[in-house]
Amino acid sequence: MKKAIRKIDSANRVRIPKNVIEALGISKGDSLEIFYEDKKLILKKFIINNY
Repeated sequence: MKKAIRKIDSANRVRIPKNVIEALGISKGDSLEIFYEDKKLILKKFIINNY
């Protein structure tokens, strides 16, 4: 598992590092699923299956 540390800004936002965005294949306009439990936060690229 790789690690990055970022501060939350005054608008409660956190910036995802460019290398993480590229490694996960996330593009502008993509959606992310947000999971949280036991003080852990997980972001996952949301993929819509068009069957």
